[in-house]
Amino acid sequence: PLTLPLPILPFACPLPALSPAMGSAASAKGTAAALHECTANELQEVFLSLPETVQRRLADAIDEVAVKGAPGCCEAPLPGKGDEEELESTSDGDCQPGPLREGVYTWKPEATIKLFKASRGDPDGDGGEGYFEVPELQLTDFLGSGAEGTVYKASYSNACGSTCTCAVKFAAVFEDHSPGTHAAVQLLTQSGKKLPSQVYEREKRAFELLRPKNKKQWEEFSCGRIRMAQLQGFHDAGRALLVEFCPGKHPEPDELLMGSVKDFLRRVQDDTHVEVGDVKFDNLIQDENGVTTILDFGVCRYIGGATCQLCHKTIDSGIDDHAQEHVADYMQKHARRGPVSRLRLQEFCYGQAFC
Repeated sequence: PLTLPLPILPFACPLPALSPAMGSAASAKGTAAALHECTANELQEVFLSLPETVQRRLADAIDEVAVKGAPGCCEAPLPGKGDEEELESTSDGDCQPGPLREGVYTWKPEATIKLFKASRGDPDGDGGEGYFEVPELQLTDFLGSGAEGTVYKASYSNACGSTCTCAVKFAAVFEDHSPGTHAAVQLLTQSGKKLPSQVYEREKRAFELLRPKNKKQWEEFSCGRIRMAQLQGFHDAGRALLVEFCPGKHPEPDELLMGSVKDFLRRVQDDTHVEVGDVKFDNLIQDENGVTTILDFGVCRYIGGATCQLCHKTIDSGIDDHAQEHVADYMQKHARRGPVSRLRLQEFCYGQAFC
């Protein structure tokens, strides 16, 4: 796991090292106590000293925490001890990709899973009839996990009765549990409503904005030597994205390849106004024919324009900067105080969330 030692700060506020899981309970309490002694300006300096990806993760986590005493805040707590059976500790061997230890796991959620009927275009454009639904997935293999998600290989029967393969990404990581076990999969599939939604929503919206709108974009985004993995479906309650399964392995570090990937993403950005971040070899997969696929879109940013529905201004860029002007309106309407979700604020101002 990524460890983030804070730089030396110009004030007397001793902070323990931060990790994605905030370390042990004792270190988390120590961090909270140290932060409690900081002024607002000092806290801002701490936040700004962190890498951008970590800033976003912290902001998303804060977005989902109910503010004490705030009206209407009733978010369910994250699953913890007592909410599930105690699982075996994770060892390095348990985290290796491969078949699930106990064999196939059938995930049959209460709500059906939505999949796109077509590979391009707006699925909501025909009155929401651009989807078909499946009742269950068969999870067979653990594929890997990162800072914000756990991925499995799965299969389902499509509308024609044929068996299709996909990768299913749950927007959570439980580092203390072995991801290759049925108990871990069950924890992920049953914890959806208790998990913060920002990570899931941000990547889902990025996938939707990057989805090819026509044949030309489909050929450019999905059919070349460098391409993007395509979203195939989703399950909102389970915080799960269904993405095409791309066999292969992570390519070896290669400056020429990385340059080509970034050139490709610049062309995509020109077409979609979506800037893809966190581009690294661990987020690429290369098949036996040398085709390289970009897999992860958890760190994306919409840099295009929109029209504010509150003041009717046309914003060419910097939509989040403009949305900040309406924070007070948002908080007054929703009768709440504390941090405001960036995506919720976008919806409030523009009628839709971006990424």
